[in-house]
Amino acid sequence: MKKFYMLFCLLLASGFVVGLKAAAWDGSASTWTKGDGSASNPFLIENEQHFAFLGEKVRGGEPYAGKHFKLMADLNMGFKEGKKLLPIGYFDEYQDTNPQSPGTIDKSKYFEGIFDGNFHTIDNMHLFFINDPDSPSGSVGGTGLFACIKGQAVIKNLSIGEESKIEGGDLVGAFVGVIRPGGRIENCCNEALVTGGAFVAGIVGESTGGIIANSCNMGIIKARGAEVGGIAGQVNKGTSINNCYNTGSVSTDPGQGAGGIAGALYGGTASNCYNIGSVHSNSGFLGKPHAISGDVDPKALISNCYYEPTLSTKPDPKGIEKTEAELKDPEFLKLIMDPGSSDAFFVADKENINNGFPILSWQLQKPTNIRSIKGLPEARAYATGKTLFVNFGKKADSGKVILSDLSGRVLQERKLRSGATLPLPEKGIYLVTLRAKGGEYSSKVLVD
Repeated sequence: MKKFYMLFCLLLASGFVVGLKAAAWDGSASTWTKGDGSASNPFLIENEQHFAFLGEKVRGGEPYAGKHFKLMADLNMGFKEGKKLLPIGYFDEYQDTNPQSPGTIDKSKYFEGIFDGNFHTIDNMHLFFINDPDSPSGSVGGTGLFACIKGQAVIKNLSIGEESKIEGGDLVGAFVGVIRPGGRIENCCNEALVTGGAFVAGIVGESTGGIIANSCNMGIIKARGAEVGGIAGQVNKGTSINNCYNTGSVSTDPGQGAGGIAGALYGGTASNCYNIGSVHSNSGFLGKPHAISGDVDPKALISNCYYEPTLSTKPDPKGIEKTEAELKDPEFLKLIMDPGSSDAFFVADKENINNGFPILSWQLQKPTNIRSIKGLPEARAYATGKTLFVNFGKKADSGKVILSDLSGRVLQERKLRSGATLPLPEKGIYLVTLRAKGGEYSSKVLVD
């Protein structure tokens, strides 16, 4: 996982020791205890158990339409410890073969809420779903952090780490398996390995009427079927892919058609994107491998999308070829913007997050995952607005809280009980240390 080098050095200089990550998920689930689901007071997902509980509730049929969730910590989902995680929700859409009532039957369990990852990372995760013998079709797809979304659903400000694996059958995306009209993904980045059959990609497997914006894939995509992409697998009517990039390799064997951005564009648009990930697949009636999109229907549109031919390994008549030097040149940041727009979604890679190639502006705002735990394994500290919440875990009901700036200067030092709050200074990054019962927990918090 990339980290900001200068911040890391400051932390070391201040005597902050980088230690163990939070304890891995134990496979259990428990309900969240804070928030009412409104925009101003979202449900707070504070740990792995809360996240697993959300999956159980949506798979059980609760869509949480219009409800807001906010992730308050990086999550460790226990892949190395043998844990497997099911998607949030369940996709089961099929064609009714009864001649008396032909048509599409949709028994899916959609997520329709707003999930704000708060620029945190979910890692050490084995997300796994292949098929369900109880489905009328005998096998359903929809593998992703969220199986399927629609309506008001938004998944945003979230990353999946490189020590994770997303494994499914068909319709596999690291974040969402299937989008139906209204669903939106923004400010998301995948670094995990993603595997599956057909319609496999780093962000979403298949989308009809959805929006995928300001997102990136850096993970390896390996599939066996058709229409495999870095960002999206199959893109249908009403879908837009805007301001995205792919650096991960995309391959399918023996499948047909693959693209650095989309496996196939049967409708919708792809604009202001670039690809430097290698693309490998067979050619056939389902498409050829291309740097941007494997197959493009005349009703679809690719505009202002770029690729580097050596790194992408495949040309693309719908894309614009650029050399590595041209992609890294500051002038390219002007080219990849919407004409007449003042929104700078792409910025220069000053922190070497992407080997000097342009990154998304939100990637510079993302706090790094630096935490130290010594003897307080269930302790937590996080900020919401300008309020710090502290919990000493099961080992202690109270303890000392020390708030410092990055230079090591102590700003506040107080004794508090678990569940108490502390007002924070102005915007910035701070270090929080909790001490109790001979143990210590330290973490960085961001006030934005």
